Amino acid sequence: MIRLLAFCVLAMAAYLWVFWQHLKGRGWPHSTSDARRQSLRVAPLTRKAWRWALLAGGAATVSLRALADVSRRLSTRPEAGLISPDELNQYPQVTVLSLLLMMAIAAGIVEEAAFRGYMQVPLEQTYGSMAAILVVGAVFSLA
Repeated sequence: MIRLLAFCVLAMAAYLWVFWQHLKGRGWPHSTSDARRQSLRVAPLTRKAWRWALLAGGAATVSLRALADVSRRLSTRPEAGLISPDELNQYPQVTVLSLLLMMAIAAGIVEEAAFRGYMQVPLEQTYGSMAAILVVGAVFSLA
């Protein structure tokens, strides 16, 4: 089981690395390299920005989990909610943590590239920053 998990995590990490390299403009087709690089619009963050982002993300995760637990308790169909901690306890912790971490990384890479880069850049060029941020935020919240 652990070998399969390690293989899955490594395979996904390799896929995400290739995906990211492609979005950064590397690889085929070379005719779209500049457009892909510009649409991705990635810039390194400072340590201070990383700390604040991790703090905000952690607080949001804890808040979302608490809201989900309260919602499940108030619901007439609590079994339709998120997976309960009791259900997760039947799997090894390394399995649960590895899968959750890989899902978070994959979602972060794909969502940021798609929404903040490829969707927001053309909207900013056409309608300006404020309108682009509002539209992308609304679409992201619906997604």
